[in-house]
Amino acid sequence: MKKARLFDFKRFPMDLGRLVCAPLLLIFRMKRLTVDGKPYKGKLKGPAVIVANHTGFVDPFTTGVCFWYRRMYFLASEEVMKGKFRSLLLKGMGCIRIDRTAFDIKAIHQAVDVLKGGRLVSIFPQGQIQSDSAIDHIKSGAALIALQSGAQIVPVYIPKAKHFFSRRVAVIADPIVMDEEMRAGGMRQIDALTSKMRDSMNRCMAACEEMQAATK
Repeated sequence: MKKARLFDFKRFPMDLGRLVCAPLLLIFRMKRLTVDGKPYKGKLKGPAVIVANHTGFVDPFTTGVCFWYRRMYFLASEEVMKGKFRSLLLKGMGCIRIDRTAFDIKAIHQAVDVLKGGRLVSIFPQGQIQSDSAIDHIKSGAALIALQSGAQIVPVYIPKAKHFFSRRVAVIADPIVMDEEMRAGGMRQIDALTSKMRDSMNRCMAACEEMQAATK
């Protein structure tokens, strides 16, 4: 695994984008919690696949603020990256185009390469924005990418904010670390890891709802 460098000229557009988005740290006032309701004080090290629920267009920014101290790449649908200028801009800021309607091996390889470089890749495994908070079904792409790269998976649940200036909350689960049995990489392992990931996200959601109910 390559060590991520603090400054990389090739990633200047990404770092510039992070600088432009820096005010979101103040706007969102991110409250990061563990499943137990305690403040999340850990700093994520090494390559990781961040998997989060998807309830709005602002979710990528919220996820980025949650791990503000790291460069983060995102899998983005073809619809989001439509248009030459927008595509060029988003690619420079770390977006990896993926075709949600097919098995996009090119996007998977790109994400794996990023992770092998010691970085973060954020994925919304529900595939598209959801109208409610339920996490009933998620796609297996995140599990496949994690297994191929050996990166840990960090499940996150972010409740939908009332408005843009609302304080953001994120419940962050313990990382799912790849073991030798998982690294076998067959469909059984992919399905098992996908289920484990979904269960962890649901635990985060349940913990968040319980904490919100307790404060009412």
